[in-house]
Amino acid sequence: MGRKANADTIEVIQGLYLSRVGEVYRCYFRLGGKQFRRSTKTGDLGAAKLKALTWYHDAQGRLARGETVESVSFAKLNKVIPRSHQA
Repeated sequence: MGRKANADTIEVIQGLYLSRVGEVYRCYFRLGGKQFRRSTKTGDLGAAKLKALTWYHDAQGRLARGETVESVSFAKLNKVIPRSHQA
């Protein structure tokens, strides 16, 4: 079952989407049964597509090599970063 895209969603390649959120684009894709969402931090569509494709192909490569592919939440980072390294 595929993701239903709304009218503002741009399909970069099959399975890789961009949507405008405020002034910037966010990318979305699924790999290995996991969802990935990430801000491109740019409002330029060409630059956003390039960043999204780079992240997507990097994640595909990691998955193919058997490496861990997961998005990391701030809550997870907070657990693994020692208090002495936090501001």
